[in-house]
Amino acid sequence: MKHLVCIILIYFSFFSINAQNECDTNAIKQSVEHYINEYPMSTLKDLYKYFFHDEFGPGHLLNDTAAAKKYLMNELNSYTVSKGKIYEPVGLGHNFYRVNLSLIKDNIIDFETFFAAFIQSSKDTKPVNIDIWKNKWQQIVQIISSMPLKLPDFEKDSIEILNQLNNGNYIGNHSEIYNATYQPHYRLISINVFNVVILPKLNNEIKK
Repeated sequence: MKHLVCIILIYFSFFSINAQNECDTNAIKQSVEHYINEYPMSTLKDLYKYFFHDEFGPGHLLNDTAAAKKYLMNELNSYTVSKGKIYEPVGLGHNFYRVNLSLIKDNIIDFETFFAAFIQSSKDTKPVNIDIWKNKWQQIVQIISSMPLKLPDFEKDSIEILNQLNNGNYIGNHSEIYNATYQPHYRLISINVFNVVILPKLNNEIKK
């Protein structure tokens, strides 16, 4: 009887693990499909940035607060039109939003409030463990490679990203075609800060 109970427990344990892995695979596929539908000109580099942002947020950008502030000011002065959604979640966990700088341009949120939200969001950022992230990314790439996406330069980008990670460089950039097509201008805001600082101002704007 004890042996039978053990066999049953092992069976259900094995089934649960496989079910969880399958769920993760499906979640990654759904997330990739959603992103490609929104941004069909994306490459693997853009998907890397999409998943990386959700894992680690903006902390890697905030070693120098004064420099980050100056960079944001310069970026705001460098363009007139910002395409894309006002805000959208990234990755699997939706821990962060990409919040469009058009909110500042359109005077919906003042610069100082936006920048303070950006800085506060860095506190919700996890430290980067490159080995753990590299292993997770390799799993994501394997799933992406099984999908019928036909991403341009997939093999080239895959090798380039892996080489970067092997050299300790975990920060990725959008592809040239993505930048040219979508002209992204955003900052990462954690969901907690977004709900407290950004969302109420958006709701007030809608009510006007």
